[in-house]
Amino acid sequence: MGVPTQGECFEQLHHHLIKAQEFSAMLSHLAGLNDDKRIAMGWYAISENFKHQILVVTQLAQGKMQ
Repeated sequence: MGVPTQGECFEQLHHHLIKAQEFSAMLSHLAGLNDDKRIAMGWYAISENFKHQILVVTQLAQGKMQ
């Protein structure tokens, strides 16, 4: 294994953020199925925060942050 590159690190970070967003969305769905609306909305908010973080990380990697 060689020295990691920025591209490889970004790829891994991006992948893990997407997985975290997907899992939090699934937890929201499952909580909703159990009629636990407060918990479902909490997980939904976390899922939306991960979506925002994915966008920010992507923009940062593209050099578009100001």
